[in-house]
Amino acid sequence: MDTLKLREKAALCLRIAARLSWNNPTRLQLTDLADRFDRQAKEIESQNHAAQPAGIATANGAVRS
Repeated sequence: MDTLKLREKAALCLRIAARLSWNNPTRLQLTDLADRFDRQAKEIESQNHAAQPAGIATANGAVRS
């Protein structure tokens, strides 16, 4: 699953949770689920960042670091 979809799911959970009353146990479950989706997205991003090569080729072929 890509990071964009995980972040969209996290945002959806937070939007739904915001409409629930404070004493509704589902509100806490949804915020926990949103946190989990966000952590997964960050984990994937960090793995992708670590796997990137040292130099990145630009459109004109020059390599920047």
